Amino acid sequence: MKIVQEETLDQVEHHLSSRYNIDMMSCLFFMLGMLICGFTLHTFIF
Repeated sequence: MKIVQEETLDQVEHHLSSRYNIDMMSCLFFMLGMLICGFTLHTFIF
């Protein structure tokens, strides 16, 4: 029973970490896109 619980914990931790990594990457790309959009708008308007 204890071994099964430990395996489940490992799976949950792995799932959380992979999901966290994906969230970090998407957030990074979102910030990058916002910066590029703001820069192009700033360049064209001013």
